[in-house]
Amino acid sequence: MNSSLHDTMLDIFGPIKAPTQEVAREKTTPPEKKAPSLKAVAPGPAAGTPDRAAEPVAPEISAAVLEEIYGGAVPAAVTQQCIIEQAEAYIRARIERDGFCVLRGWPAWLYHSLPFIGSTLLKGYAELPATARTPWVPSDDGAVGTAIHAYTLQGKEALYEECYILPPDCEGKGKAALASREWYASQHPTKAMVPHVYGTEKVPIMDILRGVDNEYRNHPKIGTILANCETELSLIWIDEETGLTCKARLDVWAAPIIWDVKKTRSVDGFKWQIKDLYYGVQAGHYTAGAQACRLGPVAFGFFPCEAVPPFRVGCGYRDPERLKEDVFEAKRLLKLLKESQLTNFWPAYRAPEHIHS
Repeated sequence: MNSSLHDTMLDIFGPIKAPTQEVAREKTTPPEKKAPSLKAVAPGPAAGTPDRAAEPVAPEISAAVLEEIYGGAVPAAVTQQCIIEQAEAYIRARIERDGFCVLRGWPAWLYHSLPFIGSTLLKGYAELPATARTPWVPSDDGAVGTAIHAYTLQGKEALYEECYILPPDCEGKGKAALASREWYASQHPTKAMVPHVYGTEKVPIMDILRGVDNEYRNHPKIGTILANCETELSLIWIDEETGLTCKARLDVWAAPIIWDVKKTRSVDGFKWQIKDLYYGVQAGHYTAGAQACRLGPVAFGFFPCEAVPPFRVGCGYRDPERLKEDVFEAKRLLKLLKESQLTNFWPAYRAPEHIHS
């Protein structure tokens, strides 16, 4: 075991709580009144089966965000692609004027559609440049993580906007199950396909979401933070050294600290995953973005959680010196990424730590 890892996280991780009686918190009513939600018109029929509807379900977007994007003059009917193109034009105009853009209330599907440099691409480049641009392959682990994010940070309404909970006929790896899963994915292309049960014990997904949320809310530190924060804050900025337009979506912004929710197999072993899964690169990218967007000097921390009973949770700060190294590494990877874009050279080996070109 590397002894230098002892200072990777500070305040690791707060007391681990035994299962407690679930807080009555279905969260069907948001804490603040939202603008009425409109559905973008789907661009056309998707492939389906003859005995099922072939029209994909259009993604949700609030009237307030549409008015922001279109400057108040929202067309009577807009397609998803039109919204994406208008959103990009709006953001580029904001960046040209201000140098950065802070977006509140934007749905996850619209954020992920923006063609800017995010931490997922940077982490992929850090692991292996040759495969960094390979389309992300969805998995049950990733989908459950997305569901935990949506339910805990935004509530049940956001859960159903960002995720689709698959029915029992999608369980397993048989041809019929896979075909059914593919069909549901085609009907909900912007949503994560979440299994209805998860783990070796096949725990119902809603039990997992309520259990994790309950433990977060009852944690003496995390509960206070979640009650006094902004969630899913989107940042867009131009990296000064490379000129690349970058993006980040902060799970929790409790000034002056960015907190990131992470599903993990073990809260106790999470500190080693920070390096193995390049979470430090993400921390550096988010911190650089927050500074570029004038949110001030920031700290960074994680909320790891286990998606199996008893749903252990924890919280810990990234060591300040390590965070400085994270920012340096994220900026180094941006330089290498730009060089790869310009030269179309995507090596099949990890870039050594001392390489800057």
